[in-house]
Amino acid sequence: MFATALGVLGPRVLQSDTQSIVDRLTQYMRADDEARFQATLKRGLALHPGEPAIALLGAAYAGSKRHPDAPRWLSIVMIEAPEWAAPHAIAARWLVAEGKIDQALIEIREAEERRAGSAREVLCEVLVSSPNMDYLERAAPTGGQRIAFLNRTATSCGRLPVAFYEEIDAAILVDDPTHPAATLRATRRLVAGGRSEDAIALLERSARIHPNTASLWVALIQAHLQVGDVNAAQLALEEASSNDLDDVAMSEAKARVEAGRGNTDEMRATITRLRGQSAGDLRKVAASFMLEGELEAALGNVDEALAAYAAADAASPETSALQRAAELALRSGRSSHARRVYGTLCSRNPGGPACAQEERLAKELREATPRPALP
Repeated sequence: MFATALGVLGPRVLQSDTQSIVDRLTQYMRADDEARFQATLKRGLALHPGEPAIALLGAAYAGSKRHPDAPRWLSIVMIEAPEWAAPHAIAARWLVAEGKIDQALIEIREAEERRAGSAREVLCEVLVSSPNMDYLERAAPTGGQRIAFLNRTATSCGRLPVAFYEEIDAAILVDDPTHPAATLRATRRLVAGGRSEDAIALLERSARIHPNTASLWVALIQAHLQVGDVNAAQLALEEASSNDLDDVAMSEAKARVEAGRGNTDEMRATITRLRGQSAGDLRKVAASFMLEGELEAALGNVDEALAAYAAADAASPETSALQRAAELALRSGRSSHARRVYGTLCSRNPGGPACAQEERLAKELREATPRPALP
């Protein structure tokens, strides 16, 4: 509740004496110094009876303590500052604590109508406890804000069941069948569930309605590649390119298509250009080498892939480049190389899983080495 109240007060410019009172109230509230808080609150209201900022802090503190006078404070703020979202968000949190969910949902809606996202925390608290689509719809702001509200909820609450997220996206797509964000989330689930053709159909429809949204084209190209349809991926890439989309993810998709067509030189040239766009950002440089390693490995170019992974690690040791290099070396029968890579990983994390792998490979190599014949 404190954070909600302070969030609305932060950007306000108050008269100096009012600001001094608000600052002291904030200090005492954070310190949970109730005696000083109440004394300062009483003085502040006597001096500035119409200042909603003071009443809002009173409401926040009363709500945090579950005092029965919290609704009275909130009513004062709602009258003095009807455009503020904070008193409604605080009221919602107080009502949730009291077990009055139906009333809390109304206050969440009132807060969200005044400022998008202002009641996110209490809304997520309600949904984590009861992932109920009816609750979400009842909390949704009216008019043109509903879809944006549902979309925010689909990305901000975290610990909700997958099935509930599916319901949210389904509700969005009923009213906006090509909504880009909902489309991308829905198609990821479709692909994971083995329904790639359905995912492709949804992406094609959305990409043509939103031709300048690069993420839709990238997802469509990747979906075609996942089902092995390189020609369809190439056509989607050409259609996206006709929209002059200059995007890092589009360049990565182009490299993937070129690798899928077996055009190694073109793929390498694309990745080199991609690296040139990094502007010295080592994380981006590392990401380009990671992509190069992945695609070279897919083409069977093990030496080139291992070199790319080594370059990615040199640019940014935080990547998983060496882990991928070790796994590739093992798959390609290069046990000595894999052992050296695991040795490097072990030196960075003594006692970690890479150490056991290095020890195992060292033992295997020793046992495989022929012993010299006795004279």
